[in-house]
Amino acid sequence: MLCKKCEKEIPDGAIWCPWCGVKQIADPKKKKSRGNGTGSVYRSGKTWTAEVTLGYTLREDGSMKRVFKRKKGFATKKEAHEYIPLMLPKTQQEAADEPAPVKITLEQYWKIYSENKLAKLSSSKQGHYQTAHRKIPEIMVADVRTLTIGLLQQTVNDVAPTYYPAKDLKTLLSHLFDLAMADQVVTVNLAEHIELPKMDEEQPNPFTEEEIAALWTDYAAGNTITGYALLMIYTGMMPGELFALTVDRIDLDNKMIVGAGLKTKKRKQTPMVLADCILPVVIDLINHAKGDKLLPMREDVYRQEFKAMLARCGCRPDLVPYSCRHTTATGLALENIALPVIKEVMRHTKITTTERYIHIDATPMLEAVNSLRKEAPKG
Repeated sequence: MLCKKCEKEIPDGAIWCPWCGVKQIADPKKKKSRGNGTGSVYRSGKTWTAEVTLGYTLREDGSMKRVFKRKKGFATKKEAHEYIPLMLPKTQQEAADEPAPVKITLEQYWKIYSENKLAKLSSSKQGHYQTAHRKIPEIMVADVRTLTIGLLQQTVNDVAPTYYPAKDLKTLLSHLFDLAMADQVVTVNLAEHIELPKMDEEQPNPFTEEEIAALWTDYAAGNTITGYALLMIYTGMMPGELFALTVDRIDLDNKMIVGAGLKTKKRKQTPMVLADCILPVVIDLINHAKGDKLLPMREDVYRQEFKAMLARCGCRPDLVPYSCRHTTATGLALENIALPVIKEVMRHTKITTTERYIHIDATPMLEAVNSLRKEAPKG
């Protein structure tokens, strides 16, 4: 805020100027904005003031500073309006004398967002947004004022063809546009108009017995990375829980992982039990850990390694890390484990949720009906 008389900077909302002592009369309702570059006119005391926004520059602290021209002392509102065209640069020399508006990018707002709001989210959600940020480098460094709905939509279509990754991108971009709007750099949140792909409700397929055996063979051959997939299969661990798991959550003496659940209260309170066969794998993974995290790599890097593992083991290429959790429920069901027990292993609140994780193909179904009585009872 500038003093209406001496034009020195004073605290926003100040009633008196600490420099010249003049009382400030600021009624924002009387100021009529006509958009950047078209000027605005408002009453200042007994006279009228004309003002034109020319652009924005960056302060040393990274905040935005508005560049403007202002002319005071007009007797009427009409005179102030008529003067606005005279305040705009008319020659190349005059334009060169004005501070050049700097490029304002979403990357600058990502820095603000990542140091504040992002840090308050769960580690899983932070990972999702960090992955989304890395997918759109061209969008992040473009001037935010030049972005269009069409460009944003095409970018999301290209780098995130499925629902949930596209949703992460849309949400992240929306947060960044909100910050740009707060700085009055843009007036519309373009990200809100991004159309998401249709959500695929089909559940991931589980690993077959042959594919699980191939994973064990691959792990025994020295591919430690495969141990993480085996850990998820034998505990029902979610991929997000693996990415966030710290070594101190693993209780080898009691054969369980405690306090590592995500999202629901049930998963957070119920421990993941460790089968005897998976204990040596867990110990091996702990020995390979770097720092606090059990998994010493970023989520996107692990997903690439997971695809490479599928190819190396001859597994179906459409399997995903979440297939491991579906394998847990399906495998227990095929072993005739009671559904309430499977529900506890999966750390579900409702049995109906557990049922969606169990995939039984035709082979065990045929074996089941073949086991029924083959002849009518005698007598």
